[in-house]
Amino acid sequence: MRRHAFECPVCQSEQSILLPDSDASATSSCRECRGELEFLPDGDAVNVVPAGPPAPAGTRRPPTQRPGAAGDVPAAPATVPDDYPRYRGSPLHEQSKAGGTLAIALLILAASLTGLTNAWVVHFIPEANDGLQQVGITIEVDNTTGPLANVALLVDGVAANLTASEPGTYTTTVSSGMRTLEVTAPGHRNGTLLVLVYVQDPDMAPTEGTNLFKFILLEGEGAPVKQEQA
Repeated sequence: MRRHAFECPVCQSEQSILLPDSDASATSSCRECRGELEFLPDGDAVNVVPAGPPAPAGTRRPPTQRPGAAGDVPAAPATVPDDYPRYRGSPLHEQSKAGGTLAIALLILAASLTGLTNAWVVHFIPEANDGLQQVGITIEVDNTTGPLANVALLVDGVAANLTASEPGTYTTTVSSGMRTLEVTAPGHRNGTLLVLVYVQDPDMAPTEGTNLFKFILLEGEGAPVKQEQA
């Protein structure tokens, strides 16, 4: 056996190898690029060539394409051919960011307009309706077991005249606008409700949330209970 120093024809790294004392060729792998190499005795010299198809002139084959490549060698990064037409438009990443910014701006604008609309409804509609009409309203009063009789109604803290039509159902007249209704009944906690009474057709049928308001009173004593209106 004899040791032969050589330069890998694929990656040009300097290495050495033990070869038999014969004229037979031998193969081995490069320790650096893992390429398969063939050692061809030529008298006292040894020619070292790649064992697989040669790479194109002037290029170095990536590790994953070299003969005999093995193991977890990372793949070469993808490249775009030189003759491939270049993209001439705006950068796609910037377009995406611009589109997202526009969408966020539109959402903020929509939220602002919604806030302005709600403010207008809360502050201007009640004022526009305040005191313009005497509106007939209906209230329905129940507890957890059924309709309540012998109830009283305060409108903005002032007692209202109630007319009973059927058990638990009463009618009265209030001035249009924002009104606080408070219902009382013996043995029950009061129920309060803030309502907006619109100017409306005098013959309008009872409609919940418009001219029909419902109360559910809790038995016992305590602070008034705010009612949830549909």
